[in-house]
Amino acid sequence: MAKGNESEIDDEMSQSMATDHFVLQTARAATIQEANQRANLFPSSVSSATIALAFVAQVTQMATPPAVGALRC
Repeated sequence: MAKGNESEIDDEMSQSMATDHFVLQTARAATIQEANQRANLFPSSVSSATIALAFVAQVTQMATPPAVGALRC
């Protein structure tokens, strides 16, 4: 095998490995980003549902027990 050909193969192998590394790193980052988005979505949904339930409870006075209602007068 000629010396020049060996160097060319090494260069191609380095470039291939660098490209592979970049692709894997990008896929890893995308996976982490998706996991973070899903993790943030859950507390947001729970918080929104809790606030909506509180608004409904205020409007219908569902949360006011009779004893507390009598003390307001």
